[in-house]
Amino acid sequence: MRYLIFIFFITSLGSYSQDTIRFRNGDIKIAKISEVGISNVKFRSFDNPDGPIYIADKNEIDRIKYKSGHIDTFSVNSVKISEGTQPIIATPALRSLSLKNKKVFFYNNIPLSKNDVEHLLQVYPNEGIRNKLLSMNEEANDFDKKAGLAVGLGLGFGFAIPVVFTFFGLVTMASNPSLDNAVTIIVAGAIVGAAVRISGAVTQKVNKNKAAHLRRQMVELYNNGMK
Repeated sequence: MRYLIFIFFITSLGSYSQDTIRFRNGDIKIAKISEVGISNVKFRSFDNPDGPIYIADKNEIDRIKYKSGHIDTFSVNSVKISEGTQPIIATPALRSLSLKNKKVFFYNNIPLSKNDVEHLLQVYPNEGIRNKLLSMNEEANDFDKKAGLAVGLGLGFGFAIPVVFTFFGLVTMASNPSLDNAVTIIVAGAIVGAAVRISGAVTQKVNKNKAAHLRRQMVELYNNGMK
């Protein structure tokens, strides 16, 4: 009797240490829920908690029972669910990588975060292509950072320089009744400031285009490599 009670206790404890996803096609997945978003659910396999992130559309899910015992149920939106629909899984087998707005990667019209993209590339089956994709992704992210830095510095210095020049122009005018020098300094400051802002905007555009070009190459390499 004591053994039966012990086994029941262990079984009950195990059942509350995991999340259970029930799909509308009847499939049941034991998982560890990572995130419940507006349109999708991200999770990892319960028996591989450090493995890849899986992504399922909410329309494909009937309910989720969490380890706490709480149950979330999901209704079907306007998106039609076909018979036998399977959860969207973040693995290279889907071959459905796409790019929108020159920056955001999508899987079957589901956006991926930067962490999702990183996990996706890390499980690419071909080591050579995987390393190249990871390198291209890192380079594209660096171009994004440079673009942000360029516009930030361009705006910052672009507006600061005219203020500084104006200050010196007013000081010059105070010490010299002639307006010619003061006006020259103020106008010069305005011109230099505008030039810095334009330079920052151009540099931002160049870096954003480089990042977008790399990501388009990544999409082509990823999908062609899986054929």
